[in-house]
Amino acid sequence: MNGAPDLRTRMLSNMKDNQIDYSIHISPRYRYMYLENPKVGCTSIKEVLQDKEILGTELTRPADVHNRKASPLSSPRDFSNTEFEALLRDPAFLKFSFVRNPFVRTLSCYIDKIENNQIHKRDILQTLGKPEVNLETFVSYAEFLSAVARQDVSQMDIHWRPQTQQIFYHLIDYNFIGRMEDFNHDWQTAERLLFPETIAAKGTAHKNKSGAAALLDKYYSGEEIELVRKIYAEDFSVFNYDSTRLP
Repeated sequence: MNGAPDLRTRMLSNMKDNQIDYSIHISPRYRYMYLENPKVGCTSIKEVLQDKEILGTELTRPADVHNRKASPLSSPRDFSNTEFEALLRDPAFLKFSFVRNPFVRTLSCYIDKIENNQIHKRDILQTLGKPEVNLETFVSYAEFLSAVARQDVSQMDIHWRPQTQQIFYHLIDYNFIGRMEDFNHDWQTAERLLFPETIAAKGTAHKNKSGAAALLDKYYSGEEIELVRKIYAEDFSVFNYDSTRLP
């Protein structure tokens, strides 16, 4: 490892510094690190983790669990590079995340962040080469995927970045990676690992806002299927999802 760049430096090759700080949630109290994977139950997960973190303190959970500055959980910016590196390499410091079938995760992102949200459309419209960035402009699912396919991974928004890159799969020695498709069961497993002496795992309900899983036939034709296969080929392979058919 002599002369090799530290892990944070290697992370920066795939993700902007502020995205790293937003996406990694650290609890020195319970000795774990949660690598957030947007559109994969992160709202439900952060609610449980933040509630647990403030237990027995005078802190309150922020009204918006996505408000990173108000979160009771630490982020990488709260540690020196040396300290953060030590946490990443400490086998006793549990690291976990969740993943989702790329066909469903990507559609959920499109519905929530592009079809129903104006702000996140800006980068997509610019990538599509629209002469004027009009946030009211309709962007089809195929157009969205075509734009994502043109983006370098380091420039992608966290909501549609490939999951292997978003959770730094190749850089972090994970203790547990759950699956959205088995969320309640896998979350109970995660809870037993995170809080073995202080909590009886009860599960948590995932708040599925987009309902993407029920809309696959509406949004997918041959073009969209091929684009998702291409963009997220590594996700399908690494996390053992079937790319030959819609779930």
